[in-house]
Amino acid sequence: MGQIEHCLQETDMPENPSEHSTLANNLFTAHRLRMAQLDLMVTILNLSRFIQRHRGATLALLGGDNSFRNQVEALQKQTSAQFDYLQCLNNSADKPLADNDYEQLTLGWLTIIKDWENDDLHHSFEFHSHLLELIIRIARQLSDQV
Repeated sequence: MGQIEHCLQETDMPENPSEHSTLANNLFTAHRLRMAQLDLMVTILNLSRFIQRHRGATLALLGGDNSFRNQVEALQKQTSAQFDYLQCLNNSADKPLADNDYEQLTLGWLTIIKDWENDDLHHSFEFHSHLLELIIRIARQLSDQV
């Protein structure tokens, strides 16, 4: 049994066919919105995974291991694409992620990738960690809404 069906009683079912259709449409709309919100949650958690991988590769590269350069560049592209996808999903889910939170996320990411090659290890680690903490806070808020 799904999340919605267990709340319905036989007495809740309308007698009029048009009311029945409205109920079905409302249930479908609620289901579609919930699925979009869950997709948003999964995307945010995937974003945290990309940022953690980017943090590790960036720290290795800043530490002197040039073999991580291609990985850092690829992860930057993938992470930026995740941000674009996140915004698209947020719009389709009736924006459970506030514009301010999305702006903080993107500013955090832009801080990380702007002139990152001149950052020292400690600052790079702190920038990444701050963004990850923000993602965790937002994921908690979204999980309460879903």
